[in-house]
Amino acid sequence: MRTLIPGALLVVLALFLLTPVFVTPKGHEAQVMKAKIQLRAIEKAIESYAEEHGALPSAEKGLSALVGSAETGDDYLPALPVDPWGNPYHYETEDVSGTYLLFSVGADGAEGGKGAGSDIYPPTTDTP
Repeated sequence: MRTLIPGALLVVLALFLLTPVFVTPKGHEAQVMKAKIQLRAIEKAIESYAEEHGALPSAEKGLSALVGSAETGDDYLPALPVDPWGNPYHYETEDVSGTYLLFSVGADGAEGGKGAGSDIYPPTTDTP
């Protein structure tokens, strides 16, 4: 019975070490996951901004309103993130409506697209 414990331990250790290889997304899928995580963080920053200011960032200021200066103290994001493909995130709002659209243009760098070139939206947003 003593010889089974080291063997079982080796199996558990091997599974533990190999699991990230099978579970961790690779390539495009990993970039999409990273974009969705960043989009969710931007959403949280927009929500905090709206809570403190009583309105969404204006269409004119866009996401730059979330990156404050020492004078304003509005520091919801440390810097404006770019998506995993190096493109800025898109923010659209009609200042009166109280709604906004936030997305990444994805791997192809252009709005719209299909497949790997599709736009990417936050996990909580349905694709328009």
